[in-house]
Order: sequence, then structure tokens, then C-alpha cells
Amino acid sequence: MSLKDIKHKIARLTIGTIVLLTIKKHKINVVVIVSNKIPTLLRESLYNKLPPEVNPRRNIESMRNEFSVGLFILGEKYYPGDIISWIKFIIFSLFRLIYIKPYPHTLILDLNHESTKIFGYWMSIIKPFLSLVEESSEKIKIAKEYSQNVEIINNQNLQEITNGNETKVGTIVKEYFSTNDEQKDSNANLPLPRIRFTNLPDGSMVVDACYFFHPIPLNSILEMFSDNTILVTNPTNIKSLENKPNTTYIFYGRKRDFDPEIKKFVENYLHTYA
Repeated sequence: MSLKDIKHKIARLTIGTIVLLTIKKHKINVVVIVSNKIPTLLRESLYNKLPPEVNPRRNIESMRNEFSVGLFILGEKYYPGDIISWIKFIIFSLFRLIYIKPYPHTLILDLNHESTKIFGYWMSIIKPFLSLVEESSEKIKIAKEYSQNVEIINNQNLQEITNGNETKVGTIVKEYFSTNDEQKDSNANLPLPRIRFTNLPDGSMVVDACYFFHPIPLNSILEMFSDNTILVTNPTNIKSLENKPNTTYIFYGRKRDFDPEIKKFVENYLHTYA
């Protein structure tokens, strides 16, 4: 076992223990979705079926990284970039575990990690209240081992659920959480977009393609635009940008670095052309 593997194992055990204690303290119900086809739509469909009283929360970005599940459950938006950040995160998580009052809620996790080992590890920690697993998934056995309830879903189920039709799975979710259909329909929300657009008065556009954990493929963003495009990958360069009419500004990087600077840039632009 390499030094890197040893470090990762220690980190997994540390974060996993804090996550386990957090789930127990806050009595968190976890619903896991294991699907390669349309996990985002399925996640949003289930999220909108849950009543406000269960305090639902769901992941927006995928849980592909080894520690993404733990970071999300512990409420960390950003991925620590160095050893000091990791130590601060662990200390802060322990502090919250001790001093924050219990807050029962429900988490919906789109959890389909490529590594069966990592998937199995987090499933053994979170022990989902309900797992919805695609029938073709190789992770059915693991889901059944650690979940209180498992429902196998097929292509027809997926389509029916995302179309809002009454289904066996929908009925099961309703029974588990005592949901109200009228309330569900009135409170339905679309998924938060990974790419955000702001139109400016002179015909320009700001494209916020920043991310928390996992970057969007850059080529898939660039191919959406052609001429008069400025790509900014370093937040320090934003201050030097000139206001040019009919220009597309694409900001690409970690949200924690870019958010304040993008806001300043847009406010300056709006002020200039007011």
C-alpha cells in the first residue's frame, strides 16, 4: 500500500466516522439513487415529492469524488485544496457536531460512484432509508446489503417518474414520507442550472460556468459560443477586463474563488451602461 493510499484510508475513516455520528445525531433519513440514465431528473422528481416538514436537501453536483458524499452530508460546499484546509474542515465539523442542536432532515443523494469499493464504503456509513437502484446496475447487491428499503427501477419506471405519472415507486415514496400531491405540484422546482447566464444592457452576456467540486467539460461550454468570446480561468484577471459590447464572458473555475469577482464585474458593467 502506497503512502497516498494510507493517507486516503485515514481520511476516509476520519470523515466517515464524523458523517456516521452526524447522521445519528441529526436523525438524517437518506434516500439514494443509483442510476446511469437520468439520475438528475429522478432526483428532482423525488425531491419535489417530499413535504417541507422533512426538511429535504439534495446534491446538485455528482458524487464522483472519493470524499464528495462526506463533504455534502457535513454541509461543506467546497473541496478542500490542501492539507491545512482538510484539517480546518475536520476540526470545524467536529465543532458543529458538538455544539449545533439536532436538526432532523432528509437527504436525496444521486450516488453512483464508478468505484464499487468507494460506493460500498459510503453505503456502509450512511445506511440509506431507501435506495432506488436501476435494474441494470452492478451495485444492487451492495444496496440491498446496507439499505433499509430497496426498490429496483427499470426504464419504464424512470420515464414515468420523470413525467410525473403515478407509479409504484412514487407511491412508495409517498407512503414513506406522507407526501401531499397538491403540495408537490405547487412547490415543484426545476434543477439548479450548472451554467448561469446574465444578459447585459449592451448585448453582452456573462456565463458563470464555475463549479463546487467537479468542473463541467470546458469543450461543451465553448462549443455553445463562437465569436467575441472571452474565457476567464483566473479570477485575478477579471479586474483587467474591459467592457466590450456584444461580448460573451465565460468564467470557468472554482466558485469560491470566482463568485465575489463575478458579482463585482456584473455590478460594474450594469453601472457603466445604466
